[in-house]
Amino acid sequence: MSENYYSPPASKPVNPQEFSQQALNTMADHVTRTRGWLLFFVVMFGLMILLMLVAAVGMLVVGAGDNSLFGAGMAVVYLLVAVVYGLFGWIIYRVARAAGTVRDQPGAASLIEFCDQNRRMWKTWGIISITIMSLYIVGIVLAIAIPLLAA
Repeated sequence: MSENYYSPPASKPVNPQEFSQQALNTMADHVTRTRGWLLFFVVMFGLMILLMLVAAVGMLVVGAGDNSLFGAGMAVVYLLVAVVYGLFGWIIYRVARAAGTVRDQPGAASLIEFCDQNRRMWKTWGIISITIMSLYIVGIVLAIAIPLLAA
């Protein structure tokens, strides 16, 4: 009745220091691989800023031709969109820079900095997204209400 059903492990236990260094190296490798995609989005936001600036200048030229304030108003809208794209691009650039630090100096401190920049990016992205969605709702309500009130 006193049989021992416990069998010793087939492999030796993992050294915690060895495991944590292996985990850090794996995380640093994955973060380094995301850097290219982050820089791709920085370039895309830069191109969108350029496109919005060209559109703003175009609207100013068109608006000046027919003495209408519509062109100037749309130019302001395009400039505001360019500012939003610039903010997104700057935030993603900071995350990409932190990923580059992880690549150049792998370790816990650089990974913590990357995670902090990543957290800031998603927080700011969320705040701006909520703001833009709220403005869309206000714009839709105004687009429906103004013609109804004018009739």
